Amino acid sequence: MSTKDTTVPETMRSVTCRGIRDYPHHDDTLVPMPGPGEVLLRVERAGICAGDAKCFAGAPMFWGDSTRPAYVQAPVTPGHEFAGHIAAVGAGVTAYAVGNRVTAEQVVACGTCLYCRKGLRWLCAPHDIYGFHSCVPGAMAEYMILPSKSLLHRVPSSLTPKEAVYIEPLRCVVRRIACGLGWFCVARLARGVHQPLCAWRELDFPADWSCCLSWPAPVGGLVGIPLYHLMSAMSAHGSLFSCGVHAVERGNPQPGDTVVVSGCGPIGLGILSVARAASPGRLIALDCSEERLALARTCGADTVLNVATLGADAAVAAVRALTDGGYGTDVYIEASGAGASVQQGLRMVRKAATFVEFSVFAKPVTVDWSVIGDTLELDLRGAHCSGDGGYARAVEMLAGGGVPAEVIVSHELPLDEVVRGIDLVNGGGGTEASCKVALDPALRG
Repeated sequence: MSTKDTTVPETMRSVTCRGIRDYPHHDDTLVPMPGPGEVLLRVERAGICAGDAKCFAGAPMFWGDSTRPAYVQAPVTPGHEFAGHIAAVGAGVTAYAVGNRVTAEQVVACGTCLYCRKGLRWLCAPHDIYGFHSCVPGAMAEYMILPSKSLLHRVPSSLTPKEAVYIEPLRCVVRRIACGLGWFCVARLARGVHQPLCAWRELDFPADWSCCLSWPAPVGGLVGIPLYHLMSAMSAHGSLFSCGVHAVERGNPQPGDTVVVSGCGPIGLGILSVARAASPGRLIALDCSEERLALARTCGADTVLNVATLGADAAVAAVRALTDGGYGTDVYIEASGAGASVQQGLRMVRKAATFVEFSVFAKPVTVDWSVIGDTLELDLRGAHCSGDGGYARAVEMLAGGGVPAEVIVSHELPLDEVVRGIDLVNGGGGTEASCKVALDPALRG
């Protein structure tokens, strides 16, 4: 038997991804009701990710090509960045109640595949991401279902809606920059628990960080496991703790390093904010927009360079001139999604540097791989979404005022302006500049 807010209507407004550039808006979609172990979320904000925008435009990684099948299962409600309030809970849900403010990790992991068993749940083989697979409809609607295997996180009331919708993009950044707890540790511990460690309680953010885990049997249902209990268990299992540490090291900048972040969109600005805390010797931001470079300074960049104004050759020379002995940057983080950024990065890094590739590209990118190996011996690292401590850290940074989300989130639009929002993200807004674009289901167009 489910419990729900009496104000939940029978129908709602929503957006459907039916195909490339085919995202109609509807006013009469039936509001789904949660089944056992599920939660109905009233969506407060839904972010438009660069991935959403490239999906709309027809990028092969979403719609397939001669070497890979389509990832998108259309028709589906898009949207994997969101926050909201619980409007109803299904039978068996005890960890949450109507009115709780939460977000959820974008990958709804199966818990049984090779990657989940290895603790790499963000690489789960079925890879059910909200808004792309039909079994997990996304957040571009007034309401959405969070399945029983969802991994939920509390959102403190102190965060504004703009800050809340920025948790997921910032969380992605935290994993690529920082070192934290791996899900191998958490999964091993959680699966060994046959009784709930505790009931979920209201937390004092940011003093008392906790993550709520949702796992299949033997834990069962939506059982809250505060992180400090897991930390205590890990302290007694040193080898178990060490297994998780390396899983979340990607960029790993060291104090005194020169770090270059290419691309100052919402993700790049978050990267700058987090990288600043790593005490780099110099933090350099690259972009083609003066407005975004101004935001980059706010987020902690020591030096900003407009690649469009300088030109590629001059930008490479400028970065090298700013590094110790002119050897090149220690860490290069590509967050622009532009092929030219990959090529320029290979010219900016020193030998044995770390190159982190973050972006979703509209088409394949070609580079000379001999430069990566024979010439530079680069540490080349890909990065994908992860929940390893990143949500708690993202909330901490936002709650502490460490990230100017109120400025980064430049637009809040109604659902029926989703195509306009996607055009803004894709740079097709004409003279109207944007940074992070979000949808507010409560707005009327």
